[in-house]
Amino acid sequence: THLPLYVFVQPNSKATSHTAPPPPPPSNGQTYDGRLTYYYPNGGEGWCWKLGGISNGERAIALTYTMMSQDWCGVTVCISYAPTGRSTTAVIKDECPDAICSWGHMDTTTPVWDALGIPLSVGLVTSGLTWWKC
Repeated sequence: THLPLYVFVQPNSKATSHTAPPPPPPSNGQTYDGRLTYYYPNGGEGWCWKLGGISNGERAIALTYTMMSQDWCGVTVCISYAPTGRSTTAVIKDECPDAICSWGHMDTTTPVWDALGIPLSVGLVTSGLTWWKC
């Protein structure tokens, strides 16, 4: 089964389009804390190649190699960033193979960072990030 990964962002006055707020975390409490980095897939196919190429303009996630399996491909996850109070959704389409990608880590396209209100100059988010399957 392929599950989509979505990241939700709270609408703000700078947003060009509005999305509905993400659903709350599941009642079973299955959430993940992790770190966040970004990358540019440039249209290449990710680990979940059946989903097609990944554009730099979409909200996509490369999930840590320590968690990645076919079951995560296409899963939408909700992502919340406490310091900005924003949330968004994104879809898991790739794997982050680097050693920096520990349990819970997500390497995302830059629209995820924009939605969460995190400047790219930060480079690595090490705390305040929670995510779950939407």
